[in-house]
Amino acid sequence: MAKATAATKDAQLPASVSGLKQVVATAGGKIRLNVQAGQLMGIADIVPMSALKNKTQQKQFGLQFGLLATAVGANAKKVASAFQKATKDQDSSATTIKTIRSNGVKFNVGFSTSELFIYMTK
Repeated sequence: MAKATAATKDAQLPASVSGLKQVVATAGGKIRLNVQAGQLMGIADIVPMSALKNKTQQKQFGLQFGLLATAVGANAKKVASAFQKATKDQDSSATTIKTIRSNGVKFNVGFSTSELFIYMTK
């Protein structure tokens, strides 16, 4: 376990966070947490659009997104399915998709020319 922990140190969330902090930065994206008075207020998953075109980074994004969704109590399979459908059906000029909801968790998604932003809140 110690070897696995050491090998994945850069991709692990810290044991404690206070305020607004970027807690993970990998080729597959960045995770920012907003923790106020010990309560998790929101999570931002920021992914470079280029990562969605690279098979390896695409898998990293999917795994990271699924783990975050599960961690906040959402049904990751339902959220992933809704996300795929919404992005597939999206108007090419749109910069957001309809809010995805699962088990009281809201997923707001926005796009820029260079990044995908997923905001998770309760």
